[in-house]
Amino acid sequence: MAFLFIQSRAKLNLSLNVLGIIENNYHNLDMVICPVSMHDEITIETANEGINFSCTDKSIENANNLVYKAAEKILNYVNSDKGVNIHLNKRIWMQAGMGGGSGNAAAALLGINDLYELNLNKTQLSDLAVSLGADVPLFLNNGLTRVQGIGEIVEYYPIENKIHIVAVKGEEGLSTKDVFRFYDTNPCRKIVDNQLLIKAFQENNLDDLSKNMHNCLQSTAIILNETISQSIDYLKRYGAVNAMLTGSGSAIYGIFKDQKTAEEAHYKLKNEYKNCMYMTTESEYITIKKY
Repeated sequence: MAFLFIQSRAKLNLSLNVLGIIENNYHNLDMVICPVSMHDEITIETANEGINFSCTDKSIENANNLVYKAAEKILNYVNSDKGVNIHLNKRIWMQAGMGGGSGNAAAALLGINDLYELNLNKTQLSDLAVSLGADVPLFLNNGLTRVQGIGEIVEYYPIENKIHIVAVKGEEGLSTKDVFRFYDTNPCRKIVDNQLLIKAFQENNLDDLSKNMHNCLQSTAIILNETISQSIDYLKRYGAVNAMLTGSGSAIYGIFKDQKTAEEAHYKLKNEYKNCMYMTTESEYITIKKY
């Protein structure tokens, strides 16, 4: 019986520009994201039939989970009568803006393609991914990622350096739909240059990276959850070069000049937050080991 062990990593937004609203009320975005060491663990093994899905978080252990939908989508696409047993060890915070669900969906597609040697190419996998969600395809590749439009324009840049990060999340999450709805009534006009940000990241220039970090949704998220502002202040007080909301929230992260400063901040902040983690940037969104 073939068996896969997959690490599905979280993402952080280094920038999130909202350029306007396009047809069907989608938002035109231009953002830079990167994979980080926080990750979910997914095991997939062959089965004679059906999709048997289990999860450590029973509230998302159902057929609406994107992992289940991804498995169903790819097996139907190839008209396979085979099944899979999938277990998700959920560690990425939910309603945090860290892409956990979307990354899990991409991991399931890549995993089942590998498990049954389906030989689907990246274009076919991307078509399946986008049918699951606009941001699922970006997790199919690796590196620092610039995403434009509604997620259909994706560019990848290699990552060689590690940046030290502490992320925190309060008890209250945020709905992406609510954040964008409130944002539309009071949009942010500031736009950052993502090419400068990418250059700063690749050169490990934290000062220039800090200057170009920006999330258009942050001011709206603070209105919906006032503890976000406090979290940003805490991270900066404990040594973060800059701190910012990721995605539509509600996780906040800070970048630090070195591991020692980040670990000291983590030690202090974990007494304030149930969800608090030291992490680093990574080069890959998804890693797969086959047994």
